[in-house]
Amino acid sequence: MKTTVKRIDGSIAVILPQEIADAAGIDEQSQIAVTLLNGVIVMRRLPQPFSRERFIRQAKARDPSEQHPLIDFGPPQGSELGGPDDPTADDKP
Repeated sequence: MKTTVKRIDGSIAVILPQEIADAAGIDEQSQIAVTLLNGVIVMRRLPQPFSRERFIRQAKARDPSEQHPLIDFGPPQGSELGGPDDPTADDKP
């Protein structure tokens, strides 16, 4: 796939085609590492730092039927995610 190098605010920028960015999991907030290997520019997405808020969003969005079939977690208890005292529950006052 071919793309263009552009000058933006005094720096040189490579515009990634959306198809490539999507496949690599890169968006406007992503951090990437750029290296030069035998004359080839190599870019790789860096892992995101842990975010409790993102973890909670992902956990709430996960389908409960996708839980590992060999482990019985039992119903949520106490203040864990989904438990009766869950501090992140949307229905709390």
